[in-house]
Amino acid sequence: MALDTEQRVAMQLAGTVPIPSPTPAVGSVTIVAPLDAGGKPGEDLFLRVDHRVNKKLVVRRHVRVADVRLVQAPRGLFDGTPMMRGSLAPDPRHGEWESRATAEVAALALEKVAKQAASNGNGHHNGELAVAWLSHAIVHVPEAAPVLLNVEAGMTAAEAAEYYPPVGVAGCAPRPYEERPC
Repeated sequence: MALDTEQRVAMQLAGTVPIPSPTPAVGSVTIVAPLDAGGKPGEDLFLRVDHRVNKKLVVRRHVRVADVRLVQAPRGLFDGTPMMRGSLAPDPRHGEWESRATAEVAALALEKVAKQAASNGNGHHNGELAVAWLSHAIVHVPEAAPVLLNVEAGMTAAEAAEYYPPVGVAGCAPRPYEERPC
């Protein structure tokens, strides 16, 4: 059975979760390559998706490129055409969006990392090479894909002193990391 483009995308999206979510949320995507002891990028690449929820809250997620099922972005961004600064991304439910599947995403990520590593080395920081890629995109991963989640929230010192993220065993009070969990 021959599938058209929309049918292929529908099949690739089955069993996935969009990052960021919920739709129509979009995020900026950066390719992150951990560096080996010699300062060379490794082959296990990650995508960092930054979702600016508002002026006080950024949700950052890292996923392995190997776990990515599909990346969607407004038409032209994959080819390097920048969006106008300050412009809003078209709604992914209605706008002109393009998709790239697993193999294409991996090839594009490797190409961009190799190009950046061969240049003057800008982007090296804390043992990794970070390459800005897409200003507006949605990354789809399988529901069980491992994701590293970081939340950056602007808050008062009093709020920060009282904030405990949901960690540990249900029903246990947070304890210093040296102690054993409940």
